[in-house]
Amino acid sequence: LRCLRSACPYWLADCVSWQVFVPESGSYVCTFGFANGSSNNRPMTISVNGEVHSQQNYAPTGAWTAWTESSITLTLDKGKNLIRMTSASAEGGPNLDYLSISKDEIS
Repeated sequence: LRCLRSACPYWLADCVSWQVFVPESGSYVCTFGFANGSSNNRPMTISVNGEVHSQQNYAPTGAWTAWTESSITLTLDKGKNLIRMTSASAEGGPNLDYLSISKDEIS
């Protein structure tokens, strides 16, 4: 698995995207490391290859340096995929530190 991270162009909302390469199509557990020092939820819309998957909540963690994780299962195509997280609130998203991916062996 390879993952390349990039910020989104300024004309898009507050977002981050990752270009992910996987060896085979299937379900993958995607774990996002984040911190939310605000007192409000910071929801993000998750899309894969331009298709919206879901909206995920990123609750306050107590500080902008208090890191935790949130995981979801995404269906990825063999080869290159684009995973994008776009803020779904006017306050913007949480601090995002990393995305880790592992094959979902249960599916």
